[in-house]
Amino acid sequence: MRLFPLLLAASLSLVVSPVQAQDNKVVVIPLNSVSSGPGDWKHVSVSSLGGIPRNSDIRTGVSENCGDIGRYAEEGVFEYLTVPIQLPDGATIIGFTGLICDNTDLHAGKMMLMRSDFIELAIINTNGPETSSTTLSKTTSVIKEGYEVVDNSKYSYFVYMAISGAAGSALYPVSAIVTLQ
Repeated sequence: MRLFPLLLAASLSLVVSPVQAQDNKVVVIPLNSVSSGPGDWKHVSVSSLGGIPRNSDIRTGVSENCGDIGRYAEEGVFEYLTVPIQLPDGATIIGFTGLICDNTDLHAGKMMLMRSDFIELAIINTNGPETSSTTLSKTTSVIKEGYEVVDNSKYSYFVYMAISGAAGSALYPVSAIVTLQ
């Protein structure tokens, strides 16, 4: 049994060179690589399933009411899931998209792309009349002016995804996508 941790550690320490897709659109920079910067990354996404409520008393569940899986509040008040997102240093943020299940007209969905100094870089909202039995895709290209360039030397980035105990599984975030250039 002592051999397994040694083999695992050895496999994790391998350095792999970056891989480039044939269409020259995606570059994967492996861990332990000396490469840095935005490369040709176009989109970075995170799922609400990785989100943690800001208030640890909020119980959450998982639903697929709209066909896509997401996390919702089982009870309690309006709250946010916090979902870290790793953006490539030096990239320019040009868009923010939220996928939200919203089949209630009593509550609105909301997602915010945030920086660790609590600057709101982009915001997405759903409105009551937009209710749907399928996942809504809302996109904004309005990024807070002067904050478009990712600076990992000073900041980290995360997404706030609204959940509401009053709405329950009728309103939940699915995922967020940051578009870069």
